[in-house]
Amino acid sequence: MKVVYKNNDLLVIEKPSGIVVNRSKTTIGLKTIQDQIINSNLIEFGSGEYEERSGLIHRLDKDTSGLLMIARNQKAYEYFKRKLKNRQIKKHYLALVWGELPKKGIINFPLSKMFSSRGMPIRIDSKGKDALTLYKLKSLYKFGNNYISLVDIEIKTGRTHQIRAHMYYLGFPLFGDKIYTRNKKDEKRIFRYPRLFLHAYKLVVPMPKSKKSEFRHNKLIKLDLPDELKLTLKKIKEYGYQEIKKK
Repeated sequence: MKVVYKNNDLLVIEKPSGIVVNRSKTTIGLKTIQDQIINSNLIEFGSGEYEERSGLIHRLDKDTSGLLMIARNQKAYEYFKRKLKNRQIKKHYLALVWGELPKKGIINFPLSKMFSSRGMPIRIDSKGKDALTLYKLKSLYKFGNNYISLVDIEIKTGRTHQIRAHMYYLGFPLFGDKIYTRNKKDEKRIFRYPRLFLHAYKLVVPMPKSKKSEFRHNKLIKLDLPDELKLTLKKIKEYGYQEIKKK
């Protein structure tokens, strides 16, 4: 595990794409992030949910890379889970999407798990769970009449495939998404097998009081794009997409 940030209460690691976070019945025989935590001796022993989850405060999808938070003790786990539930931990992602995305916006569509013949397990559903996504355009690329947008996305809820499903149903599927997609042919022209362009790159975390300070403070933790996603941006430019000014 590559450690990005560590103190007595919190461990933040860089999760690579392609690795499952949690142990489950469907991951028997696979190496997970949870297995690595257990074998690392970086967290204390505990009980209940803290022990069952090995301190994992939240999850990232298998194909998503980036910052992952782990509590190092029982008290810290309960503190950070409470902050997460109250939406006091800010989680930002970088995503590359197909289309010309507006400068900024809010997506507030409830989501639920549903059977789909098209292989999309998460669907917009008025009876589903609340799901809130905020986005802001960072860069816009154009080739002919085609656009690709690089966008900062903040999620206020942590639903399965939330960003992927929200952007797809809004009409802007993620680059490299093999499930929620409309642009497989275009992607194959640029890459034979592109990975999902979704990276958890920034956290703003309210830290608990410490012996050194009686005041809480927000800790900013950032992570650069992995090399394969930097290569993706390079490849789309080589293909002919040019970065243009935001409107």
